[in-house]
Formats: sequence, structure tokens, C-alpha cells
Amino acid sequence: MTHGSKLGIDSRVARSERLKANPEFREEWERTAVPRALALYLMRERRERGVTETEFARQLGMSQPAYARLDLGEHVPTIKTLKKISNALGVTFRIDIRPDDVSEATEVVDLPADVTADLNFTLDDDHLRSAAN
Repeated sequence: MTHGSKLGIDSRVARSERLKANPEFREEWERTAVPRALALYLMRERRERGVTETEFARQLGMSQPAYARLDLGEHVPTIKTLKKISNALGVTFRIDIRPDDVSEATEVVDLPADVTADLNFTLDDDHLRSAAN
């Protein structure tokens, strides 16, 4: 095991313990799940394109400070922002509304075609880590 992977495991264990012990931390972690997933996706896209934050922001049709806020993964994006990103990157954001105890969507709410495609955010830790790689 490399030093880096040990640190990753240690930080996941620490986070898991903190999520169990601290309701305020858990609430904030859950609130920022979608922004973190979006930030990881955008970071990967920017890295693959080999462009600066400023250039990527321009490609997305937004200012660099607006992109930087998304990149932090702390601010919940608006539907308008998601639509802008969707149009610029040619991806779809799907909103899946279902009870917590149902593993598959029981009803799909379709957004307009220019807002939907094939980008699904799975918000468990394993998928967030794989999106960051």
C-alpha cells in the first residue's frame, strides 16, 4: 500500500466517524453532495481538455469567479447553471426523485432535451472517488 492510499483510507475512516458522531457535519456533507459531484466532474473535464480555469469558464459561458465557486464544491448550482453546463459540454443532468428506500426510480421526470443526456451523479463515496481519478 502506498503512503497516499493509506492517507486516503485514514481520511475516509475519519470522515465516516465524524459523519456518525456529528449531525451538523453530516447535514452539511449531505447538502453538498451534488455540488461535490459536479465539482469533481468539472475538474476531470477541465483536466482532460488541458485548459485553465479561465478558459474552461469561458467554454461554459460563465465568468472565472462563477466557475471557481462551482469548483469548490460547496455551492448548490441552480437549474439555469446546470443547463448552461449541459449545453456547453453536451451532457445531460438527470433528476431522479424517489423514496429513500427504493433502489430504482419509480417515476422519471424528464427535463427538456437540451437539459438531459447521459450524465448521472451517483453520490456515494466510491463513485465520487472514481470521478476524481
